[in-house]
Amino acid sequence: MAIGPTIFYSNRRSPMPDHIYRFRSAEKLIGKFQELERQEIYFAPPNELNDPYDGTLDIQWHGDAVLWTNLLKHYLLCLTVDVTRALISPDDPDILRREMIPGSEENLSNLPLKEAYQQVKREFFANASAARIAEVLAERAQPIGRSELRMYLRTIHGQAVQVVLGVLKTRGLAVPGLSAPDSGSFADAAARCCEIVERINREETSGAPGRPVGAVLGGATESIVYQLGLLRQLDADAALDRACGWLAVLCDFPAHYVSGLESLLYSDWFTACFVEEATNAAMWGVYGDSHQGVALKFRTQVVAGQPALVLNRVTGFAGSKEGDTRIIRSDVPHVLDAVRYEPQFTRVDFFQMMGRITGADARFWHYDESGRQSQTSVRAGFNTEPWRQNYWRTLKAALTTKHHDWQHEKERRIVLHDGLVDLRSSKESRKLVYRFEDLEGIVFGAKTSTNHIMTIFRVVREKCRKAGRKKFDFWRAEYSAVDGRMALVPLSMLKVE
Repeated sequence: MAIGPTIFYSNRRSPMPDHIYRFRSAEKLIGKFQELERQEIYFAPPNELNDPYDGTLDIQWHGDAVLWTNLLKHYLLCLTVDVTRALISPDDPDILRREMIPGSEENLSNLPLKEAYQQVKREFFANASAARIAEVLAERAQPIGRSELRMYLRTIHGQAVQVVLGVLKTRGLAVPGLSAPDSGSFADAAARCCEIVERINREETSGAPGRPVGAVLGGATESIVYQLGLLRQLDADAALDRACGWLAVLCDFPAHYVSGLESLLYSDWFTACFVEEATNAAMWGVYGDSHQGVALKFRTQVVAGQPALVLNRVTGFAGSKEGDTRIIRSDVPHVLDAVRYEPQFTRVDFFQMMGRITGADARFWHYDESGRQSQTSVRAGFNTEPWRQNYWRTLKAALTTKHHDWQHEKERRIVLHDGLVDLRSSKESRKLVYRFEDLEGIVFGAKTSTNHIMTIFRVVREKCRKAGRKKFDFWRAEYSAVDGRMALVPLSMLKVE
């Protein structure tokens, strides 16, 4: 059963806007960042957005035994690396925050560690029950969600850590004094995992169609694990603090691993948010610095039937005979995609959406060690042109979908991806410059201070003077007793010439 992307289309049908607004605080505009003077628009990563579910994909796993075997191999690879790190630096709280290894052990430069992983893999799959885990997961009738996958990995995690430690000790790579708690034999844990998967499958296939037994049990397990983690922190002492990295590997690795798998689907993304209207009091309260900020009003242009804003960005590099590299910048129209507001997020199959892995890493995931390709990958047409088109269409849907609780925002956004420029390297790399001619006006909030208004006005007046511009509009957003809502009142006496 293949999972196609579930794309929900909003009932909102906005007319083509000829202008767009962007809320900013006075501090960002004329304070520390001087965004007005520099004409900059900052693109934020997801962790800086106020919605923790912004851009969320409903990731599910449904594949054949080849894919599941490779996922388990990848799990063991990441676990071997993190156990080694924890043995070296048991007090490092950031052990699980490293970038995920994209594929096989060929990504490791440390030969002893690479050989240790190969032994871990052999010992793991030498167990008959462990070798069956991939087979029973492939037989699941329904796709497996995040919480259910974490539940299965937690079932074998303690024993998998023991396997890794045993290998590292035999190779003289383990540090004395650290160990995993004795939680039974590895064979028993692997057999128990198979039994849980098979029981869930029987329950889901014997009852009413679509019963999410795995998702329910996985969710209940997540809640228990979360609460146990809180209790662990409450009881923490200095000794536990000195082993916080090791405890993270023992207790939190399965959850971090499953979350980290998302990084294999697409490159990092960054967004600048705009709105179609600047008359919502709640929006001014949240994004307009409690009505003390401003809203920039931009004129848009139409590109391929969509509103767009022209921004100056890096479009290439040029070399010289002297060996210097020159950065080429150009004005590029960036489409302002309308955000859809839906009760569910875009659903994707992990095994069919691994768009970030290439070359040897892609081969690691899609082929077994004898060179046989996964039939799930074959049916999905991995890395063909239709697959690539569907991949980008699905990703765009995910990054422009928010929960319907946010629909009052009427948001449009521009999304940037890592590519020609490493946007992760610094915030400066994520600041694009707009044309002053496209800044039609500025709306002040009901509580914007007079000092801030005067400073903003002087900056705009000087820019207009240099550009030979004679018209620039200002408004004030305030409550209208006549209309019973916020209104934009023109400040027509503020003239720039």
